[in-house]
Amino acid sequence: MRVRALILIVALAAAAAGAPSVYTTSAPSLFERAGLPAEEMAKRLLSDALAYRHPQYIDVRAGQTRARSFVVFPDRADNSPVLVITANNQGMSDWLRAVGDNAAAQGFIAVVPDLAIGDLRAAEAVTREAIAMPASNGNGALVRFNFTNGTGRIDVTITSPALSTRSFELSDHAWHNALAYLGQIDRPVAQQAGRGQAGGRVEPPPTTGGMRGKRPDLPANFLVAARTVASSPRKGEWVDIPMASGTKLHTWISYPQTTGRAPVVLVFQPGPGMDMGEPITRGGGANWLRAIADQLASEGFIAVLPDLTSGLGPNGGNYDSFLLPDESGAAINRIPHSEVLNRIRVAKDYALKLPMSNGRVGATGFCMGGGLAWEVAAEVEGMNASVVFYGGPPEEPVMARIKAPVIAFFGRNDLGLAPRIAPATADMKRLGKDFEVHVYEEATHVFLYRQDLGKNQAATEDAWPKAMAFFKRHLMTAGATASR
Repeated sequence: MRVRALILIVALAAAAAGAPSVYTTSAPSLFERAGLPAEEMAKRLLSDALAYRHPQYIDVRAGQTRARSFVVFPDRADNSPVLVITANNQGMSDWLRAVGDNAAAQGFIAVVPDLAIGDLRAAEAVTREAIAMPASNGNGALVRFNFTNGTGRIDVTITSPALSTRSFELSDHAWHNALAYLGQIDRPVAQQAGRGQAGGRVEPPPTTGGMRGKRPDLPANFLVAARTVASSPRKGEWVDIPMASGTKLHTWISYPQTTGRAPVVLVFQPGPGMDMGEPITRGGGANWLRAIADQLASEGFIAVLPDLTSGLGPNGGNYDSFLLPDESGAAINRIPHSEVLNRIRVAKDYALKLPMSNGRVGATGFCMGGGLAWEVAAEVEGMNASVVFYGGPPEEPVMARIKAPVIAFFGRNDLGLAPRIAPATADMKRLGKDFEVHVYEEATHVFLYRQDLGKNQAATEDAWPKAMAFFKRHLMTAGATASR
């Protein structure tokens, strides 16, 4: 199918001299009245949205260089318009990212590149790359926010399928009206749970029955995770593993109730961080991920959950030192990817030296962590199996180096990944890799965490037992016995 895209470039004029805000609006409420995020609420809005949408930080080609970009996908199964959001007085700011998330809630794909202030040429180069995204539906437009002396307007230029322009004075409902105008170049979308047309707000489906309970053979959902960890009969503890840099890798370990040796499963965090968008708890938290570790321990595995943001927080703190989850998610993107892999190696080496380890190790992860689980099958020596939950496939050169068997699970209503599954599956098979994939209809991106959305509960009930059977087949040996 021909790839089409909607391009949104937001450019803001420089602040008036001495003005306290970079946006030059005389009244802070102007953004809110226009339907735009308030500047002072940007971080909070981004953190609150992590429970529904998991943004990614990826490198997008911008001419001869690459621009680190914040990308948010809407919760819909069909291809959608793409919005590339920039400004001439800021780079990848919190406010621009909040605008992008707001647009994703309306059904658009949002791309916020970290470019030099006012570099429209680079923004156009990012645009050309963005229109090739597999999830793009392909219509094109250019939107520019212009602020002067406390007033402003939104200039919209639709570039495909036909050229047209329109301006909106920055007054009440200006952003809403601009989105409605841009909605004409989105294909009609049937209204269903968790989806909506551009210009219409996408609300999460209501919580279904059963979310306050937990089956013993399935992982906890986000509502009961904290209670699950607190009441577990299995031992769990935080340890600090020394690294060559001097930083200590803060790591949670859940131990099985076993009389013999057990395999290790490394657990990797999603992009939003250890607290999955929940309020960060000093000295605690990471409830859902620790509940995942506890569930693995109940199946007979030593679950090892490294905090990949160890030492990256304020004053060299760990994940629980950040003020908001969005800040934790951004921090890991400020260190080289090679350093992330080194941290994983440190956790693996430590875990394999535990007295009860049977010497075999697997990996699993979610969102960003799912991509890492896929990647370590190639890049970390000694891996025996990887289970991927809605994680992006690695580049083909990395894929070619995979040595361990991989199984992957996705939801069909995961626009950021669903279009990439078939090509990645073909590549894995062509390269002769041991690979199995399962895609669930009407399931969303984070279906294990948000079991209340769409058919996420059904996806969880099918995927988790398959994942555990896969790990047991590849990791458990004759001497490894477990009891629940």
